[in-house]
Amino acid sequence: MEVERCWNLRIVPIILLLLLLTGCTGERVRVEVPPKVPTEGIKTIAILEFANESDEPGLAREMELALINYFRDRGGFTIVERHHFQNPYRSLKTAGPNRFRQLGSELGVDAFIIASATYYLEDVDLEPPSRYSSGPKGEDGYWLSRQTTTVIAKMVARLVDAKSGMIIYSKGTEGWGEKSQSIRLPNWPSSQWEPPPFYLLPRPNRTDVYAARRDAIHSAVVSFAQDFYPTYKYVRVEE
Repeated sequence: MEVERCWNLRIVPIILLLLLLTGCTGERVRVEVPPKVPTEGIKTIAILEFANESDEPGLAREMELALINYFRDRGGFTIVERHHFQNPYRSLKTAGPNRFRQLGSELGVDAFIIASATYYLEDVDLEPPSRYSSGPKGEDGYWLSRQTTTVIAKMVARLVDAKSGMIIYSKGTEGWGEKSQSIRLPNWPSSQWEPPPFYLLPRPNRTDVYAARRDAIHSAVVSFAQDFYPTYKYVRVEE
């Protein structure tokens, strides 16, 4: 009985503290945060052909397709692609408000997205080999080199309102993609504690470039496109 009484004396202050905290902080509710892009009245968006200002062939088209796919997967807007346009992209890049208003009326769209692929970098780094031990005393060792493939892709995009012909949102983004792999060195005895000579080291390979490139492009595109949609957060409501 004495033990039970002591336990009750300890637990009561804890319960009171929790009740006080609950009363002070209030209830947490989920609220919607408006999108960063002023999307009011925008339902149909025409995505113009991406310009390629980088040194990487095909980067602009890959970014353009990634943006189209993102909007279609996420929903909320009707997307008009480049094949609906008779004018090439370069004639619209420096077009004035009147031209965009005219084209918007002809196509029945509310806004245009004008974008450029601006930068591309890929790097494959192979670290010096290291010895790893697998036996209880380290006698069953092996040598590994770690390869890291990094891709960086950048873009700049602008949203033009078809009614006014003016730019209403602009953003530059940078996407990263990184993949790693471990390369075992079977030609160097595991009993050796000295690093293998240079001629036995593996050469960097490009097997992870495609996946890293895809992730970098997706990251850059999403950083821009996600601003068209609301976000949500939890806030405390005082009672």
